[in-house]
Amino acid sequence: MDNQRLLDALLAGLPLAPRPFEAIARTCGASEEEVLERLRRLHDNGTPTDLAPLPPAHDAAQTSAMPALRDFDERLLEVVASGFPLLPHPYEAIAAILGASEREVLDRLRELVDAGVIGRIGMRQHALNRGRRDD
Repeated sequence: MDNQRLLDALLAGLPLAPRPFEAIARTCGASEEEVLERLRRLHDNGTPTDLAPLPPAHDAAQTSAMPALRDFDERLLEVVASGFPLLPHPYEAIAAILGASEREVLDRLRELVDAGVIGRIGMRQHALNRGRRDD
């Protein structure tokens, strides 16, 4: 697995599934642990691989129609943006911080994506330019 293939997969977005890194690993031809280890190593070497809620791709007319966020939504997005856990079950770890279930976190993130509040959980484009070499 090379860095660029991994970074491209992360740019496309992290699946809203209990084991998102396992799904990324399948697309990269690697194991879940290899993906997590590679991400940790890239991060330690200064490559910006942070995962966060990304803005949706929509026009200004849609922005005004977006629903108001609930308190839970704001806390959820804040926790996700503060440092996405590089663990086999990251949404479970986020749920523990929020005092919720993994299912509640995944369902709410899906609803936020469907409502156009966020586009996906993924890596920002700028990270691609700095992660080209293999470690």
